[in-house]
Parts: sequence; structure tokens; C-alpha cells
Amino acid sequence: MKVTFISPYSDITAFGVRSIAAFVKRAGFEVRLIFLPDQGFDSKAASGSIYRFSDSTLKQTIELCGDSHLIGISLFTCHFDRAVQLTKALRSRLDTPLMWGGIHPTIKPDESLQHCDMVCMGEGEDAVTELLRKMKNKENYLHTNNFWFKHNGGIIKNELRPLKEDLNSLPFPDYSTENSYIWDKHLNKIIPLDASALERFLFKDPLSKKPSYMTMTTRGCPHRCSYCMSFRGMYEGQKYLRRRSPDHVVEELERMVKKYNFIEGVQISDDSFFVLTTDEMKTFSKLYKEKIGLPFRCLGSPSTITEEKLSYLVDAGLYEIQMGIETACDRTRKLYRRTTTNETVLQAAKNINKFKKSVTAIYDFILDNPYETKEDIAETLKFILKIPRPFHLQLFSLIFFPGTELYTIAKRDGIITDEEKDVYRTQFQFIQIRYLNLIFYLFNYGVPNFLIKLLLNRYMIKIFERESISKILQKIVTVIKYIKRWNPSFSSSELILKKKAGESCSHSISSTQSK
Repeated sequence: MKVTFISPYSDITAFGVRSIAAFVKRAGFEVRLIFLPDQGFDSKAASGSIYRFSDSTLKQTIELCGDSHLIGISLFTCHFDRAVQLTKALRSRLDTPLMWGGIHPTIKPDESLQHCDMVCMGEGEDAVTELLRKMKNKENYLHTNNFWFKHNGGIIKNELRPLKEDLNSLPFPDYSTENSYIWDKHLNKIIPLDASALERFLFKDPLSKKPSYMTMTTRGCPHRCSYCMSFRGMYEGQKYLRRRSPDHVVEELERMVKKYNFIEGVQISDDSFFVLTTDEMKTFSKLYKEKIGLPFRCLGSPSTITEEKLSYLVDAGLYEIQMGIETACDRTRKLYRRTTTNETVLQAAKNINKFKKSVTAIYDFILDNPYETKEDIAETLKFILKIPRPFHLQLFSLIFFPGTELYTIAKRDGIITDEEKDVYRTQFQFIQIRYLNLIFYLFNYGVPNFLIKLLLNRYMIKIFERESISKILQKIVTVIKYIKRWNPSFSSSELILKKKAGESCSHSISSTQSK
């Protein structure tokens, strides 16, 4: 019994796909993985762009899937177009059942079933394994929990099974190179994902550009942000935030680092990493330092970041931390259902700044919120002036994802008029060119605070936030991007950050080796 999982994500970490693949393999089924990343499109395409696989890519994918008994495609909302195109191509040549899974199908199963045969909702390890077992034994699989099936012109809707509480019982994500393939854009060819290809395509640290292994230590989230696709509402009454033990996480990292010696760093990518207690963080740091010793980066939320936790992590090799602030405007914070106060955010930033010689601080903010006024945006910018430097701002355009509270509000208010264009074909990095947005970037170019204060004068904002000025700014930014494309050294900010990242990595490596 063979199942093929296809991942269209730009990042081949594809944590959910690899986790389910490992679980299914452990149950005795044969698994093939196909990765179809296109970082160029996902980072540079304009808003509203429709993705299209080449005929060659589709043909090769169909050929690889020819002997499959089940084909699964995982997708996020921004991958909807490519999932539809791929599904149509597979269906035109193969009779194999087609399954969709991931965040978007879980939120919109009815819509997804217009294209595929079945949708796996929520966590898929046990569900997919049970489905395959029933298919293998020729049993009726239409009443498998976590699945919705298209059947006889209708839809069979099964219940969700309880969340998996013991994450330590799950196998580590499948990173074996056996029966794994990847589309190489430069060759326009799907090639075996052997160790050499894995080194080329593995996640690269945004600043150091070094190949890094990405993992997650938790499932679920303690927050209820209105812009985030959380499944908490589907599992009311259950323990939604679950954690792996420090020993389990370090064991995974140890196996990967030993297997692939080209890994130069680690990224702990879950937002809830700092929910570990101080004792757990101390234990993790000690184990990591002893058994891994590579520089690593992580994310954290302001309410959970403490100086003591940071001290343990820095000693273990932490060189970069990303913290979500999103906004400093009280009105916007209420809209986002963010409960953290500016005072808490500032204290967390000060804690991080105490380790500035070792750690690069990256702070996230959300832009392009149609509910924000110019005054709201200026309030956030004025707050940033209080954050101790150095830091780097990472900026994201607000997207109204299906299934979120903010999506429902935007639909009600008529802000979403063309769902495919306004939601499905947008990306985080499609940030609007306007005066106030550009001021955020000035922090990354080392512009002194006194000058930014002058630019935030209400008369300056009134003048430069005009639509006519925005059009001029758009042309200027286009020229700058053109220059940067032909002369990468044009961006002094990027060079400074690369230098800082290199210094931090060196410090972390020497620190772990000397102790």
C-alpha cells in the first residue's frame, strides 16, 4: 500500500507532511514525498498573481504518482490555486483517490471537496493511518474520523477525533532521502531529494544564510489572536497547547545533526517555545549545549520572555530571537485580541537587549490594516522609538485568512469583495507603499530616532500620506528595488545584519566549545 504526499510549500520543512509521513511509515505503509517549492514566486510575485505549475512539472508529478493508492496534497490558503491545478492534472490521468489536508482544507472542507475526493481535518497522523489500513483491507473507510468524503453527490461528514496529548509518542518528522523528490526550478526537473539536494533546499537562516534544521516543540497556541487561524474552537474542552519534553526535542536534533553534517544551525519555529517553565528551559539549554552545540534561533511572545530564560538559552547558543509585537495601538490591539500591554512588550525587549552582544533581536509588526487610522499607525511607530536598539523589524501585510475572527469581520464590513484576489492570492510580504509604512523600514537602516520623530510630525504625515505622494513613493521604491537587484551591496542595512549574524554565530560557537 503506497501513499504519495505532495507539498507545495516554499519551505521544504513541511512539518505536518513529514510528521504524518513518519507516522504512516511506522505503521508499515510505503510513503513517497514530493516537494514542489517555488520561493521565487512566493517572495516576489505581485498581489493577485495566479500560480501555475509548468506542463513539465505536472507531467513529472503524474508519472511519479502513477503507482500510488492514495495521493495527498497539503496546502495553506495561498497555495489554493496551485493545489487546484495540480489536482485537476492528476485527476485527468489517474484514478487514484485524491486527499487534501492542512490548514485551508480544515477551515474550508466544503470548498476543498469541490476539487478533491476527501479532506483530512485537524491532526492527521492517526486518521490517515486508519484510512490506509481500511483501504488495504478493502473495508468501508467512509466513516473514518477527521475525514469528510465526497460520496454519491453528497458529503459524508465525520467527527473529529481527540487531540493527541502525548507528543513524545509521535515519531520524529521523516527526513529520510529514500523515495523523496523535489522540483528544481533551475533544471525545471523533479530530482531525487538526496543529501546533496537537501543541503541546497533546506531552510536557510534569514540573516546568516546558513542551512538550518527547523523543528517545533509544541502544538497549539495559548493565544486567541483574531487574525490567526487557530483550531482551538474545534477542540473546546481539550488541552489545546501541548508540549514535547526537552529530552525528546534534543534527541530529534541530535539524530538530524549526526545524519546530515552540513546542518550549521537550528530554528525552533513554534511561537510558544517560551511557555516552557524556567526549570524546563534550563534543562533544555543544558541538554542542547551538551549534545548539539550549534547556534540556534527561536521565537517568543512578550509575556513569556524573561531574563533568566534568555540567559540559559544564550549560554546554549541562542544568537537570534524573533518576537511578535504586531501593534502598539490600544484600539488595534483590542481588534487583534492581543492581551499583552506595551509595558510588557517593552520589558521583554529590554530583557533581550541585555544580551545584545550575543543575540540579534527581530520584532514583528503587522501593516496594511484597513481598520487603522494614520494616528493608530503613528502610535505604533512612536512606541518603537522607545525600544532599545539594536533590533531589526520584520514587517507583514495583514491578510484576512478564512476561519479567523478578523476574516468574518472584514466580510461583514465589505472589505473583502473578491475573496480569491483579496485573500487567496495575497502574501505576507505584499506590503503597501505609503509614507507611514516606509518609516518602519527606516529603523532597519539605522536612521536616528530624532529624525524619525521629525518625520512623525502630524504635519509631515498630513502632507506625505496623500495619495499623490504615495504614487511617487511607489515609483521611487521600484527604482530602489531595481538597483538592489543589480547591486546587492546597495542595502547597507542588510550588510550590517549579515555582519551581526556572523558575529553572533561565532560567539555562540566559541561559547559552547569553550565550556
